[in-house]
Amino acid sequence: MRSISTHSLKVPRTARYAFLGDRSELPQELWIVLHGYGELCDAFLGNFRELDDGRRWLVAPEGLSRFYLKSGGGPVGASWMTREAREEEIADYLAYLDQLAGSLFEKLKGADPGVTLLGFSQGTATACRWALHTSMHIDRLVLWGGGVPPEVESKAALG
Repeated sequence: MRSISTHSLKVPRTARYAFLGDRSELPQELWIVLHGYGELCDAFLGNFRELDDGRRWLVAPEGLSRFYLKSGGGPVGASWMTREAREEEIADYLAYLDQLAGSLFEKLKGADPGVTLLGFSQGTATACRWALHTSMHIDRLVLWGGGVPPEVESKAALG
């Protein structure tokens, strides 16, 4: 009997994000906020309305894996990753976040806003991984309701 093997294939993908702010004004601050397990970008960004004072762009990328929160249908949520094909999912969301950041900075027309990266719950691990991976300068990293993933702790300890 032959064994079954799995393989990977990179494909183009449409990713979603929510934006709050005045796109006609260059911001003094850019906040990128990463949601937790089972949330969607627009609902999560709604938690940051108080920060929308005309000086900030607030952006909430959405995890690439959407699913029904209850079996059989109902509300939908998103996830940044699972343990299945873990390394590929991490690589995919890091590339997505880099592409989104590049797109945002193109729209900034040379402005240099302070960048805050905030991760909530499952988004904390995503924020930590991206902070180590990206070439974008991050002024503040906020981890809320989650921890630093073990591989990031190891890299940080090695310097």
